[in-house]
Amino acid sequence: MSFFLPFFFSLFLFCSPAVAQRIDKSKFIFEENVKTQYDWKGIGKEVTEGVTSKTEQALALYRFVCQQLSYDVEGKLLHVDECWERKRGVCQGYCELYYCLAKAVGLECHIVSGVAKVRDGVCEAHGWVCVKGDTDWILMDPTWGSGSVDNGQFVRNKDYDVWFNVSPEWMIFRHFPDKAEMQMLNPAISRKVFDRLPCCEPLGDFGLDGGESLRDMVSGKVSSLPTFMNAGRGVVQLKNWPTTATLKAGQPYTFSLKKLTDMEVCLSHEGDWVEEKNWQMNSDGSMTTNYIPFKEGILTLWTMGTDGKYHGMVQYDVIAPDAEGQARIEKECPWNVPEVAAVKNMKKEFFTRIPGLDAAWVVREAKAGRLTSVPVFYPASENQSFVLHEMPLTERLKAGTPYFFNITPVSAEARWAIQNGSHWQNAWETLDDGSQRMMVTPQERGTLNLLVEHSSAGTGFYVVLQYIVE
Repeated sequence: MSFFLPFFFSLFLFCSPAVAQRIDKSKFIFEENVKTQYDWKGIGKEVTEGVTSKTEQALALYRFVCQQLSYDVEGKLLHVDECWERKRGVCQGYCELYYCLAKAVGLECHIVSGVAKVRDGVCEAHGWVCVKGDTDWILMDPTWGSGSVDNGQFVRNKDYDVWFNVSPEWMIFRHFPDKAEMQMLNPAISRKVFDRLPCCEPLGDFGLDGGESLRDMVSGKVSSLPTFMNAGRGVVQLKNWPTTATLKAGQPYTFSLKKLTDMEVCLSHEGDWVEEKNWQMNSDGSMTTNYIPFKEGILTLWTMGTDGKYHGMVQYDVIAPDAEGQARIEKECPWNVPEVAAVKNMKKEFFTRIPGLDAAWVVREAKAGRLTSVPVFYPASENQSFVLHEMPLTERLKAGTPYFFNITPVSAEARWAIQNGSHWQNAWETLDDGSQRMMVTPQERGTLNLLVEHSSAGTGFYVVLQYIVE
């Protein structure tokens, strides 16, 4: 199975920082009395032919503008006529072209001027559009919809529609109009609050409520959002989900989503994968997993694309646990405690496949430096496993020293033995609680193996634990 980590959302800038230094934005004139020598009715009619809905007409014109123009990275082409002739322009040209086409087909349209947040803490003069659809006003940004500027080169978007019909609640994260009424919010937010909002793309395609996200940001309940990637747009609806960019190791989180397309999803955190088959299916068709990130690093939600590779959809940063979280990690996933993970031969299955193992003792001894290695564990099938009561948990044993092995076999058909070189022992004593106990004194240097044979399998003995005898 192959995995592919895609690029994060690019900041769909109408100019890169380097370009911004060359563009004199004082020349931008965002007004609706657009001067043009062209009659746009013919083009507008052709683009919207066969479309009667105002909303669909608005979308058709939006896609047309996004397709026709490329961004002028030199910032010289401002006005609609020269932009149309050269097929490139800055945001003013994009807005004027859309305005002319919309008016030509009878749509009520306005050019909105203001500032746009190109990255956290950096805003620049910008223009966008609102147009009256069938029932309500539609906000859009054809400049950002068409593409982005990367290292001075225009890169066209694969999906223009990200910046069409953006809800006012999502639009305000990146666009602050000069006129408060053009926010289309009640109440409107201040510039101070706008500057505090994170620089994020519209996330309605992920099923996220912009109004709720905006309220959480304004109230201070949430200060940052996780990283969302284009692979997730329109393929999942996030239902119950951590909304902050940072998670804390050791804290439990619920991840619930509904798939909108036929694809697989999984969650990963620092080498630990929760595949779709391990998620819980809900009656409404959604799926849920409860997960405790166990250490600092990255947690990612993935979806499998048509190319057979996993592509990242949502990503979080996981920070170090607090005291409560550390205690939870030690209790519920002790194999992820750094000192335990550093123990030679230690693996997750040592805890998950050996019932009765005193995990607290392992953690305590590992943190104190007294447990530095454990026997090599070879997980067998379920009917070849056992419940542990007593046995040495250090890898190295001493010849001539007696050790006790006390287990309860899961299957009555399984035969257990201990082998040390040419010496075999299987004279187990059955105790009152049904467990089996045997004292073993290694005689030969080399290996000592705890073996199991299932009588119905007839395949001989299988090594479950292996020690080194010195």
